[in-house]
Amino acid sequence: MTDFFQDLRRALAELPKVEQWFVVGAPWGKGDFIVAGNPDPHLGQYVADTENFDGEGQQVLENAAFIAAANPFTVRLLLAELDALRATVALFQRPGLEAAARWIDQRRDAFDAAFGQIDPDTGTVEFGRGATANAREDYSNELAELAEGIRGLSKGGA
Repeated sequence: MTDFFQDLRRALAELPKVEQWFVVGAPWGKGDFIVAGNPDPHLGQYVADTENFDGEGQQVLENAAFIAAANPFTVRLLLAELDALRATVALFQRPGLEAAARWIDQRRDAFDAAFGQIDPDTGTVEFGRGATANAREDYSNELAELAEGIRGLSKGGA
């Protein structure tokens, strides 16, 4: 499965391990910039400033609050939750995918029994000669490939 969050995971790994971000308010700020590690901007590490230097921009306080809430610790928790949910979905998908593959196997076995014959020398199913026989063999092989492909999905393949 494609991880659309690969760049985000890489960026998080490169950040310093600061657990919390804070919006800097009074007495040091107006709530429009963010520091990491400590709410005191003299002790915390500068993260971002949402102030518009030509005057107050729109929603600078809301933007600052969002940035502080979307700190690396929170993003790591969200990614961990996403990974856990993906694993749970995969766990519950496997039995259904395996059942679908078995159903296709049963259809192939029934088709082979109805239209094929087992070669006593090789033990393989043969369908005779000619265009009809070739079409039957192709259909039987296609069913086998479908079942194999579905089993591959249950193992995380594409």
